[in-house]
Amino acid sequence: MICKAFFKTLFVLFCRASSLILFCYAVFNFLDFPDAWRKIPHSVVQNHLLETTEQLRALCSSVEENSNTQLELALIRQQELTQQALQRNLSTPLLIYTQSSSGWGNNILGLISTLLLAMVTNRALFVHFHPIKLENLIQDKWGIFPDVSLLATSRNTSLEYLMKNQAYSIHASEHDQIWLPFTKQMERAYMNILRLHTDFRYSNIVLQSNQFFAPLLYIRKDYNYQLCRILGNRPFYSIANKVLQFTPEIQRAATAFMQEMKFHEKRVIGMQVRIRNNAPRWKKLNTLDRLRATVQCAANVALQQTSFKPVVLLVATDDTEVLKYIRKLTSLDLFIFDSERADNYFFNDSVELRTAKHAFVDILLLSRTEQMVSSWGSTFGYLAHGISGRPPFSVDLHGRCSRMLSSEPEMHHFYRIDNLRLTRKPYSSSIIEWMNMNRKARVLP
Repeated sequence: MICKAFFKTLFVLFCRASSLILFCYAVFNFLDFPDAWRKIPHSVVQNHLLETTEQLRALCSSVEENSNTQLELALIRQQELTQQALQRNLSTPLLIYTQSSSGWGNNILGLISTLLLAMVTNRALFVHFHPIKLENLIQDKWGIFPDVSLLATSRNTSLEYLMKNQAYSIHASEHDQIWLPFTKQMERAYMNILRLHTDFRYSNIVLQSNQFFAPLLYIRKDYNYQLCRILGNRPFYSIANKVLQFTPEIQRAATAFMQEMKFHEKRVIGMQVRIRNNAPRWKKLNTLDRLRATVQCAANVALQQTSFKPVVLLVATDDTEVLKYIRKLTSLDLFIFDSERADNYFFNDSVELRTAKHAFVDILLLSRTEQMVSSWGSTFGYLAHGISGRPPFSVDLHGRCSRMLSSEPEMHHFYRIDNLRLTRKPYSSSIIEWMNMNRKARVLP
């Protein structure tokens, strides 16, 4: 009896252990992240990154050199893929951008980044809107997608069907937390970009899209920065000008304000301040100190002006407390496109849409100033200088004022190499050597 009970207990334990092992194996095989990254040869990753970089550079070069052939063909292909997907062709791979709760700058640049990723990976791009925010604005403003692809999913049953049933879809959302550790989820997501149309086993992959370098930002920071160095500021400037267009309504409001303020008779310095202090990189410099440093930077820029025209400061904020503080810190005249003017121009719109259009008028006005000063880390400010193409003066997280070099990657998260050295992991020397070797071998302007 004792032996029988012993063997019975042993058999039960064996069955349970076997079940647990099989369950764990099934889970890890489904998730595929413990060693998925190691399965891809290092050389394959390197070659893919260089190829992706070249594709982005080619697309951006076609805009900069006034030869839109490559970009136009890519956009036409986007529309064809979208129409195929809407006809419920389940073999068409999708890329779905989900707007986040971030600010206007991050959401728009996130959408531009996803467009680039869609063009490079040959996917149909759809935008999945949360209640309103960007929907009406983008539908009015962007002519590069079929209208049906920009409808909110709650109103588009075809898109809902695709999102639920598409076996080759990947979801991208704006991601503004690049300082977080590189996770296994990001590795798995990038691995699936690498595989492109083959071996997709995940129907609901969520990718993190940070600004306009989406294909390059799922990788480790040591790859990341070197690729940005290769590309320089070209994608920011040319893609921003090609994709980020403004409605006639917004252009009229900006032009009317410039005429009212007589911009042509003055030297206008634009200033945009990051108010929220929500990012860890900004904890070293509180809001008032940053505001004081930005105003001082603008004053220094004003002193360098040699023209006889009076110098004025265009402030892109409607925060009354901030304006009071700025007036105490500078004697320069201030130009402000305030909420009262926005209400007059966009009185037929909802409060939310009016706020959005107000923000876009500010971006357009900042892009038309002769010089611009921006808080380092402000996507909103960098959108403006991306349109103008002129490197701005920036106040870094230590409060220092300097002009960004035109040869630097104009990305608001990548500051300078000395700041990047503060990250948790040092750069891999082998990767840097490889990138330097390829940059020398390929003449990339």
